[in-house]
Amino acid sequence: MLTGYALLPNLGLIKVAGEDARNFLQGQFTADIRRITPTQGCLAAWCNPQGRVLFLMQILAVDDGFLLVVPISGIERLLKRLRMFVLRAKVSLDDWSAVWSVAGIAAEQAPAPVGACLSEPAGSTRGLPPLLAVRLPGATARCWLLGPEAAVQHWLSTSGLGATNADNWWAEDAALALPRIEGASSERFLPQQLNLDRLGMMSFDKGCYPGQEIIARLKYRGQVKARLRSGETTARLVPGARLFAPGTVSGQSVGEVVSVTMLGERTIFTAVVDLEVAGELRANAPDGDPVRVSADSGD
Repeated sequence: MLTGYALLPNLGLIKVAGEDARNFLQGQFTADIRRITPTQGCLAAWCNPQGRVLFLMQILAVDDGFLLVVPISGIERLLKRLRMFVLRAKVSLDDWSAVWSVAGIAAEQAPAPVGACLSEPAGSTRGLPPLLAVRLPGATARCWLLGPEAAVQHWLSTSGLGATNADNWWAEDAALALPRIEGASSERFLPQQLNLDRLGMMSFDKGCYPGQEIIARLKYRGQVKARLRSGETTARLVPGARLFAPGTVSGQSVGEVVSVTMLGERTIFTAVVDLEVAGELRANAPDGDPVRVSADSGD
């Protein structure tokens, strides 16, 4: 298990403010934004009209609005698309990636504000101005620490924790089968295929949002046939790579790679894989390199 801290420069932040900010976010994202408080954030997805996930994000309440924590590579595209829906709403959307930074903390104990939420449920947030900590999903004790870069660096340098690198952090994410959507993975998967329903990232009684009808139909008809799982291989993979059952004659794939992290000779990845499939698969072709995927954790 990973222990220590990692700077995560590939994460950025969007500040959403204005008197209509909560209602605006409520009408766009899969989670129930009404439940967000200064001590409880949430994970959420933004989907296209076909119900496919465009972006994943952590949403946190701050004094005068909300912060969206998203991959920095997608911020420009996310801002551009969100602004198309603001219309006459009193909402401002600003890139805070140059203002605040994000670090990942994995530890059993840590100074405030991280220590206060390590034993709390996922989404729990604690503040020690100007810093903010949020508990991440999963059985391991992990948090994000957010704040002005100088304040984050000072906390890290005085925390007593050792440093690790971002690749180790994202490999741990993949090993825990936590979803991460970037680049080629955008608009490929329905929320339930990424286990967003299991992670509390979805509300089915909050009203309309993009893709809601298709997403609800999948829930109530029980038609989720593939789920996100973790995997490992020595082969080189990229998001979008296809997985095959050994000996497949028809060439029909049984899975698709979602995210990839390289650790030396090892490739740690997540993939959406058919529910009836387990164990060793092949990458890119029925006779391709072997990969091993975890079993589905179940509902």
